[in-house]
Amino acid sequence: MAGLQQVEPGAELFRTERLVMRAFHEDDLDALAALYADEEVRRHFPDFTRTREETEREMRWAMRGGEAAHPGYTLWAAVLAETGALIGRGGILPLELEGRFEPELAWLLGKPHWGRGLGREMAAGLRDFGFAAGLRRLVALVDFGNDASAATARSIGMRHEKDVDVEGWCNLFVIER
Repeated sequence: MAGLQQVEPGAELFRTERLVMRAFHEDDLDALAALYADEEVRRHFPDFTRTREETEREMRWAMRGGEAAHPGYTLWAAVLAETGALIGRGGILPLELEGRFEPELAWLLGKPHWGRGLGREMAAGLRDFGFAAGLRRLVALVDFGNDASAATARSIGMRHEKDVDVEGWCNLFVIER
């Protein structure tokens, strides 16, 4: 199976017009914790990382390259190319769905950056990065009612395949190469 490679902390994975996706490094903790502390950002992730300690554990997991069974399938920092400020996170995660492995696109932006096309830019970059790594199929889980993420998924060519129960019911969007 094709896959992703683990990278060193802070290493750049790819650029889009306005974003740089790179591996997390130690200095990202404060910005990531602030992002996760915003209740509006968390609205569609009710059981999501809540505390600074949980954020640090997640960031260290990402810095180690994710799970041992699927190295390189993890989250990365989304930073503005112009300023280097961390404004979100995204990645390709290992998802076990209905008994099979599915590479899952995940994106999240801080509220000040909503409505500017940056989510679409990040999601499209992640899609292209995954396909360049040899992945043939990518999925995205979108919470019911998260119209912005559903629109983002559709805007990068994903189609709604079905509804699935993954820690609660959600939409499963799919794109194949």
